[in-house]
Amino acid sequence: MVELIKSAALRLGDAAEVVTGFCTGDNRRFLRAGRGDALKADDYVVVDESKICSSATSEGVPDTVEAYVSYVKGASKTRYLRRADEWFVRWDRATVDYYRHSSKSRFQNSHCYFRTGVGIPMVKAGQIRAFLMKNSVFDQSVVGIFPKDESRLHYILALMNSEVVNQMVRIINPTANNSACYIRQLPYIEPSGRELEAIGAMVRRLLEELRRGNGKICQKLHGQLNEAIRRIYFPDAA
Repeated sequence: MVELIKSAALRLGDAAEVVTGFCTGDNRRFLRAGRGDALKADDYVVVDESKICSSATSEGVPDTVEAYVSYVKGASKTRYLRRADEWFVRWDRATVDYYRHSSKSRFQNSHCYFRTGVGIPMVKAGQIRAFLMKNSVFDQSVVGIFPKDESRLHYILALMNSEVVNQMVRIINPTANNSACYIRQLPYIEPSGRELEAIGAMVRRLLEELRRGNGKICQKLHGQLNEAIRRIYFPDAA
């Protein structure tokens, strides 16, 4: 595995944009907790659902005094798909203008906001739990991975949840953080057309079974995906 890391012809950064997310500079002021979520215990205000906007851009929500959009923050409890919108961030145009000009905010990589991609937590855990992101802003505690070719989205989602990547990340950077600069260095092996199609089909089914709450089926599919990634990265060991 060390030799693969050293000699890889392609890196994840060649196949995807790997970037750090947004920082409000004052979370108590600008973040809201999802209704019914345990995060309310941290004394955050619960979002007014009438002010949630499901579609927005990096320019902010126009023609409204106060609006909120989905905000991806921290680790996910599940692989592949987050269970619910736990956080919302204020995103009307006046507030976005404040973010752009405030010395406390970090309005970085804004071209990636609201795009469909893969997220992983910045802080390491025993296993990486990568998840799908779409129609949301993501926090600086999340590394966003946005494939340059959208047809590779589900492959990269499976890849980032694999044991192969989990091991490589620990070799590349044994410290506590999965920073974007280290994630970009991961070896990237392009799958064959057949492999890409098969992995895409399994990931789509896994996402659907997650939405249905079929945990045993999801675990079986995850095992199959993990094995498929291992065969791509280490064919001689198959």
